[in-house]
Amino acid sequence: PHPRLLKDVDKESDLLFDFARQQAVLEAAEGLLGKPALSLGVDYVENPKGSDASRLRQDHSMYQDHFGDELALSLWIALDHTAPGRAMLEYGKPSPTQLLPHRSSLTTEAPLTLLDSTKFSLTEVHLPRGGCIAHHSYAAYRVGENRSDQKWRAIAFRYRGSPYRSWLRLQTQG
Repeated sequence: PHPRLLKDVDKESDLLFDFARQQAVLEAAEGLLGKPALSLGVDYVENPKGSDASRLRQDHSMYQDHFGDELALSLWIALDHTAPGRAMLEYGKPSPTQLLPHRSSLTTEAPLTLLDSTKFSLTEVHLPRGGCIAHHSYAAYRVGENRSDQKWRAIAFRYRGSPYRSWLRLQTQG
């Protein structure tokens, strides 16, 4: 089996929509981005027991046509404990600082994947339930394999900097 992704679940859930836009959550995203932020959406990820790892990708491959090189951010919150053999995410090292070439993929969880992932070594991320990890949109990552007998689930909140909100703050401050 492969990881399952439900995109933009905040469109169906008022709770997730409101949580993604809570002042404290936006301030956390803004602190990491270094500028005012807006929510791009919320995704639900489920990795069934015995699943393979997904392919390495960069989130920015999905964003480049919409907002160029404006950096985006993902905040992943573990809904289940992860452990060795049950990795939540795996990151490619060294971490890229630009968008690398991608190719189309037939999977829904990653419509675009890195063309060449051989130059990366992978680092596993394990989180307790409720733990959070953040990565920028140029980070090369994948959903890790799950060789355990239990599934794991996560919610990913996506944000980007907002030039309009930056401008608006300057107008209200001056």
